[in-house]
Amino acid sequence: MSKTQLKKFLNTLNHDQITEMVLELYAARKEAKDYLDYFMNPDEEKMQEKYRAIITKEFLPGPGRVKGRTSRCRKAIKEFATLHPHPSRIADLMLTTVESIMVYDRRVRWVKESQENAAANTCARLSIQYGATT
Repeated sequence: MSKTQLKKFLNTLNHDQITEMVLELYAARKEAKDYLDYFMNPDEEKMQEKYRAIITKEFLPGPGRVKGRTSRCRKAIKEFATLHPHPSRIADLMLTTVESIMVYDRRVRWVKESQENAAANTCARLSIQYGATT
């Protein structure tokens, strides 16, 4: 369904029906619940810390084995970006990914080529998206 179709459909509903649909969506989907909670009380720092924990958990030791999945890191950054926080917070999460990979590299003395590429690509995206404009 496109946004235009959704908009037309929502225009056919009355206020009570829309309210009921949003409440059902809130109860049915965790992503919708998180988004609506953030929309009502936008605490960027709290959400940033939540996603930072996801990223660091992939590379830094804790209970269990370190997995080092860069795909999880990219997914966390993408999900955080959908909340439309300040761009500096997104850049900070991207740097957290690079930092975590480098700390992991220092500890185990090697990283997979895909992890090296992920760090390099993240740095490249950072310089393109958030680089100096002078």
